[in-house]
Amino acid sequence: MLAAFGLQNIHDWLAATSGQTAGVSPTPETIIGAAQRGDGLAARAVTRFASILGSFVGNTVLTAGTFDGVFLVSPLLGAMLPFLKDDTFRAAMTAKGRMKRELDLVPVGYADGREPRLSGMAAALEALRAP
Repeated sequence: MLAAFGLQNIHDWLAATSGQTAGVSPTPETIIGAAQRGDGLAARAVTRFASILGSFVGNTVLTAGTFDGVFLVSPLLGAMLPFLKDDTFRAAMTAKGRMKRELDLVPVGYADGREPRLSGMAAALEALRAP
C-alpha cells in the first residue's frame, strides 16, 4: 500500500530531521494510534500526510473532472478519518487558486467495506438515479 509506506516515510523523515534516532519504522497503524494519543511526532506525520493527500485529491478532481465527489477507500484512510475531517485535508485539497470555489463544493466521503471499488461504483450509480 503506497499510502502506508508514505505515512511511514513521512514519520521517519520527521524523526530524522528532529534528531531522533533511527530505528525500525513503526507500522502505519502504530503511527495513527500514537497521533490519537497525542504523540507530537506521530501527529505531525499524520497531519503532513493529510495535507499531501488533500493536495493530491484536489489535483485529481481537477484532472479527472470528478466534481460530483470523491470516495476515499483505503482501510488506512478509514483509521485516519478524524485527522482528515479537520481543516488540513480540505484546505490542501482546495488550495488551487481560482479553482478553489469549485473545489469547495466537492464532497469527500469514505467507502468502507471489503470491496471498496464495488461500493464506490454502487454509490455512484445510486447517485445517478437520485432526482
